[in-house]
Amino acid sequence: MSGSVTEADGPRSDAAGVPVRVFARETSWPLLLLGAVVSVSVMPGLVWPSYDSQVMVISRVSGSLPDFVMAVGLTVAFAVLWLTLRRSVSRDEGRSAAGFAVGVVLGVVLVLSGLLYIVGPFVLLGVGLCFGGYKLDDPVLILWAVAVGVAGFWAGTFGLGHWSAAASYLMLSLLTVLAGVIAYLWESRRLRGDVVVRSRLG
Repeated sequence: MSGSVTEADGPRSDAAGVPVRVFARETSWPLLLLGAVVSVSVMPGLVWPSYDSQVMVISRVSGSLPDFVMAVGLTVAFAVLWLTLRRSVSRDEGRSAAGFAVGVVLGVVLVLSGLLYIVGPFVLLGVGLCFGGYKLDDPVLILWAVAVGVAGFWAGTFGLGHWSAAASYLMLSLLTVLAGVIAYLWESRRLRGDVVVRSRLG
C-alpha cells in the first residue's frame, strides 16, 4: 500500500527542495469510494423489486437501468479520484493518479456507445482501478481490481449460485468497502509508527 509508506498527510520537501504533498490514503480512499458507489447503486434493486427490470436505451441499444446508473456513478468516482489525488500523490519514481483518468474515459465510452450492456459495469470498475493502482505502483489495488472485476463480470453474466445480480453486486461492493477499511487501519498504523520514529530521531 504505497500511499502510507513514509509520510502523513501534509507537505514535505523532496531531494531537490521542492515541496511535495503526500496523501496517506492512496489505497483506502479508492476502495472506500468505489465500494460505496456500487453499494448505493444497487440498493434500489433490493428495496424496489421492479428496478432491476427497468430498461435504458443508449445509442439504440437497450439494457439494464441499474447497470447504467452504476457505470455513471463509477465514472464520476474515477473523476473524483483523479482530481483529488493528482496533486497530492508523491511524484517520485514516476507515480501519478493518471491511471484513474483511464476509468473516466472508459466509462464515457461504454456508456455512450452502449457497450456497457455487453461487458457490464464491473469491467469498468476492474479496468479503471487496475490502471489507477498501476500508475500509483500499488499492488493491493491491482490485485483487488482483477479479483472484483472478474467476479463482478461473472456475477452479471452467469450469476453467483442462487444469488441475483443485485445481491452479488452488493456483496462485492461491501467486500470492497471492507477492504478499504482494513487498508485504512493499516495505513493509520503505519502513520503512527512513522510519527514515533520521527519523534525519536528528532
